[in-house]
Amino acid sequence: MSKSQSKRVLGCAVAAAAALVISPGAFAVDNVWTGATSNAWNDPTNWSLGRVPTNNNGNTTGDTFDDAVINSTTVVPLINTDLAATPRDIITGQGAGNVGQVNHVAGTATTGNGNWFYVGRDAGTGTYNLADTNGTGGTLTHFATGSGSINIGGTTGGAGRLYVGGTEFGAAGAVGTMNINTTGTVAVLNDLSVGTDGGTGVINVDAGTITTGGWNFIGKRANADGGDGTLNLGGGTLTNNGARTFVGLGNSTGHLNITGGATYNNLFSANNDGQFTVGSNNLANPTTPTLTVTNGTLNVNHLLAVGGTEAFGGNGGNVGSGKGIGTVNGPNALVNITGEFWVGNGVGSVGEFNVSAGQVTNNNWIAVGRNGSTGTLSVSGTGVVQKQGNGQITIGTGAGGLGTVNVSENGTLSTNNDLILGENNATAVGVLNQSGGTVAIGGTLDVQRTGIGTYNLSGGTLSVDTNIDAAVGTFAFTGGRITRSGPGVIKYTGDLHVGDKSATLKLNNDKTFVVTGALDIAGGVTLDLTGTTLPGSGAGSFALGTDGSILGTFDPSTTTLVGLATPPGATFISETAGEGGLYNPNTDKVYWVQEQGGNVTLQYSIAPVPEPTFLGFIGLGAVAIVGRRRRR
Repeated sequence: MSKSQSKRVLGCAVAAAAALVISPGAFAVDNVWTGATSNAWNDPTNWSLGRVPTNNNGNTTGDTFDDAVINSTTVVPLINTDLAATPRDIITGQGAGNVGQVNHVAGTATTGNGNWFYVGRDAGTGTYNLADTNGTGGTLTHFATGSGSINIGGTTGGAGRLYVGGTEFGAAGAVGTMNINTTGTVAVLNDLSVGTDGGTGVINVDAGTITTGGWNFIGKRANADGGDGTLNLGGGTLTNNGARTFVGLGNSTGHLNITGGATYNNLFSANNDGQFTVGSNNLANPTTPTLTVTNGTLNVNHLLAVGGTEAFGGNGGNVGSGKGIGTVNGPNALVNITGEFWVGNGVGSVGEFNVSAGQVTNNNWIAVGRNGSTGTLSVSGTGVVQKQGNGQITIGTGAGGLGTVNVSENGTLSTNNDLILGENNATAVGVLNQSGGTVAIGGTLDVQRTGIGTYNLSGGTLSVDTNIDAAVGTFAFTGGRITRSGPGVIKYTGDLHVGDKSATLKLNNDKTFVVTGALDIAGGVTLDLTGTTLPGSGAGSFALGTDGSILGTFDPSTTTLVGLATPPGATFISETAGEGGLYNPNTDKVYWVQEQGGNVTLQYSIAPVPEPTFLGFIGLGAVAIVGRRRRR
């Protein structure tokens, strides 16, 4: 009955064949629930063989152990204490037309060592309630909290699987539902599969501690298309210690929804085999699998891939092109990746990831549109995507990679290192559209590396600490602000064309800029000089930056200065008037921005305020003149 985790390296075909060879029907006798006497599981008279199902039924030959089979909803078996005997498998709802249900309120149910647990098998329909079905309250299960526990695979070894809605053998079309609201635990020594080979499976969790030791599949194709799996985590914790989670594998679909403060951990990383993938080998499936985190935490080790994946240092089982969608949309939502984050990977793959609230963090590369895929990452609302640690953010990478990142509203995308558009191949295309929010880059913004890169800045703040390298590629600056995180130089390599008067260089009083090529301000520009104060009198200048050359002039009609503190009565004049001396330094209070010899400065000439005695003298003289005029 068991199948070792290590057999995965043989590939999917061999695994499927092995599953057929060890099909449970060949090795056990069905001990079927009748409910003839009561609803008590531990009453032998409620079972077709007159005994509580056991994995040691006393037969000396043939089937020496029982499967517990429940195909009844007329009298629903109740588990409210530990099972009196341990069956081989526990099967709720087996065979076409059969419907079964179990209510598990308290106590522990255990399968035999290395054995399996099914809810809906061979076209049957099953429901397993691990909750207090005598009360109400759970948001997802609608039941009160029980105290029951389940051990699948027994207590030793590495085998034991949980199937909800279909299996890898037998008839397709099974339907399974498992409701979990318990203070107890569910321990699965190997795989968890929800919605397999044309089956439909749903697991609802309000509370409980679930652990798995193999691979988790939420929507799986092993031998037949059409699997549909849903895992709703509304509370409690699910921890996968067995390397991989697939949401939508093969021509199937899956949905993982995390709400209610629940936590999903995908932590195993030995041999670089760990990954969490949404959509692999599923391009022909009409429905796209989804990951949604609204209120809770997803912890992923090594790799989170949405829309296609690859072995990535591990074995090649179940990897390939695919399509998938990820959504993070709640203020208390967190996706924490100890490793890389891919949105779209592999030829023909389509990945989409949307963050409108909450946070995504990772400590290695972020790749959007990788190796022939189309990937889109959108950060909006109050959402945050933060890359820390090693690696860069790369948008459009590898042959045929098409990556698009959209940052809008109050969204934030940040990296402690570089952000690269169009990388690793001449056919790679990367686009970043920023209409709001913040893009913060601790290293260099490489607008175009070896492919085709475009950065459209029309709103929000772009903060780059090292260099905006736009010597090649397209940098369209029609709005928003360019700055850096702290004092220093904002460096821009290439020609900077300012496309609108609202486009702002945010200098404050502690930053300057360097544009190595032409600075084109013919369409206007805004300079944010917050913290800079002109003196009450005198003439002088503040350094603003340098350029290779300039197009256009600084003029009040096209240039806006914000945040500058000026003396009363001071006037912003044109560069032409300032450089030409078209003002009276003895009486005027003026300031202007000028470019001369590649240096851009803020110039000022503030005439001193006349002394009070002098003003008095002027006043008396004026009165005398008026008097004389009147006498005339």
